[in-house]
Amino acid sequence: MPLPSIVSDNLLPLDTITAAPATPADAAVGSNSIDFTMFDQGVALGVYNWCWAAVSISVARFYRPDTVWRSKCKLVEAVFVDLEGMCCPTSASAGTPCDKTAPLPFGLRQVGHYREDSMRERPATPEEIQTEIDAGRALCVAIKWPGTPAVYHFVVISAYSWAPGNDQVTVEDPAHGQSTMFLDTLTDDYRSLGGSWTNTYWTIQGA
Repeated sequence: MPLPSIVSDNLLPLDTITAAPATPADAAVGSNSIDFTMFDQGVALGVYNWCWAAVSISVARFYRPDTVWRSKCKLVEAVFVDLEGMCCPTSASAGTPCDKTAPLPFGLRQVGHYREDSMRERPATPEEIQTEIDAGRALCVAIKWPGTPAVYHFVVISAYSWAPGNDQVTVEDPAHGQSTMFLDTLTDDYRSLGGSWTNTYWTIQGA
């Protein structure tokens, strides 16, 4: 049933996660960044599916440089308990059941930096990006490649630069390193391969 008007007329947004998309009139000018280091997911070692683990470990070390979560393979073993003792060192996981994908919240939750119930099946707005970076928080992104409905690639936004007609973000990619690009490129044609930003994940400092 609909909410009574006295309630619905006074509802406020819970937080910036549900903020309305920016309009041209709202467009900001400015820039900011966080000091974020992305760790490689292991492609050079023949491990192709650990972008979720690399992002999770990198987020953990961003918030807490002394974190106990310093190894992708240990995180994989913690998330998939049936693989315990099988996945380290990383090179031992090439071509084995250890080299598997996982939803990013599995990794972020395990390392203690996932903002529960924050995932949104859409790109973040420029205002949301700015809010997170200005607050010193990493914002995580899921990229869907064309023709791969169940496979996602995860990256982190570490900086923004807004200017009229020239909105740009810096992306930390566990497979391809750091790059700066137009926001529209990240949204609709990531790496010029037709990758599209489908999901956004908010992170927290943690306890």
